[in-house]
Amino acid sequence: MENNFRATAKFESCGALTLSWSTSKGRDTYGYNICRLDSKTARYKCMGGGYDMIGDTLGQFLQAEFQDRLQVISERAGSVYSKEGGYKSLERNTGRLYGMTHNLDIGKVSLDGACGVSTMIEIAEAMNISISYIGNKRGQTTGFMYTVYAMDKGD
Repeated sequence: MENNFRATAKFESCGALTLSWSTSKGRDTYGYNICRLDSKTARYKCMGGGYDMIGDTLGQFLQAEFQDRLQVISERAGSVYSKEGGYKSLERNTGRLYGMTHNLDIGKVSLDGACGVSTMIEIAEAMNISISYIGNKRGQTTGFMYTVYAMDKGD
């Protein structure tokens, strides 16, 4: 994926995320796939299948670690939620970020990473965060590298 950050963007931090897989041995979940994404400070996981599990864990990471940045770009969310109005998808036009919901009641943003890794990377780029895949010799994704750049007031 091409990096489209401004050449003047100020570097803030970077890190690595490690991806691992296992199988549940729990009584009610025996045999379910488990996808884990580990950062320096936390572990994000999901279970089951039939959706983008890697995207789900990446979305959990972005939502937990960068909520302040998500709130800055919340006007670009693809959907909104409020107790009064319920869940509403917004008109799909350029600039809207699919997989991102702004909760108007509490002001937080949630991400639905199950819609895909590429969607989560697009949301990260909107927050001036660059994400690159790490893979093994067989072409399997084993993690991600991320670089955080300063957000301009105009972003």
